[in-house]
Amino acid sequence: MEVFAAHDRCHRAGGLFVIVLPNFRGTVQLAYHRFFDQSNLKYHNLAIMDPGKLKKCGEALGHEIVSCQYMRRLRFWGFDRAGNKLRVAARAFAAICIRIYVILLSTLLPKDHIAFAPYIVYIARKLGAERKWGQA
Repeated sequence: MEVFAAHDRCHRAGGLFVIVLPNFRGTVQLAYHRFFDQSNLKYHNLAIMDPGKLKKCGEALGHEIVSCQYMRRLRFWGFDRAGNKLRVAARAFAAICIRIYVILLSTLLPKDHIAFAPYIVYIARKLGAERKWGQA
């Protein structure tokens, strides 16, 4: 909520928020990042990776929610490069194999689904007295 409030203070009334978050809470995304990209996973706040929570934060700040949903088809990025060379090479090989499999499988999996979608996209407009360009 604090991050939302800080961004809200930077916007004028009528301003558009477009926030894109990774979706590491989906079961497939979480499993991938736990096994192949833990160093990246530990820097993210999984609690906020929920469209329902994002909507509540936005509504509490007086945003008009345009859209808040999981987006895109299954895909992965990155893998953890920590550890000895053999472990890193094995992790890289497994990650590449999974990515190829996912590319082939992604046409069959549902689009914009919590378990598979790589992103959450929040789009909202700040409500209030709108100002015209050039006005203080």
